[in-house]
Amino acid sequence: MDPIDRGHGAGLAEIYKRVEEVRRATGRSVPKSLDAVVRGTLEENSSDSEKFKDKDTSKDIFYMAEGKGGGIWGLRSKRRTQ
Repeated sequence: MDPIDRGHGAGLAEIYKRVEEVRRATGRSVPKSLDAVVRGTLEENSSDSEKFKDKDTSKDIFYMAEGKGGGIWGLRSKRRTQ
């Protein structure tokens, strides 16, 4: 499967779609609240979010590529600084 984050993040709509595709392809259920579950997971695993609770930097997986409210999320491990 082609990665959606190539260093600059991806929009929420694209992330929701990909998560749904992966869940269906692996035989997992797709909850009606998928969008909220995905957003919660992103926020809980990003020190950019007020919902980030864990000071363990290994759990700081995502970043807000366009700042708070921008709707673009990326993987810190793929983040490009250019």
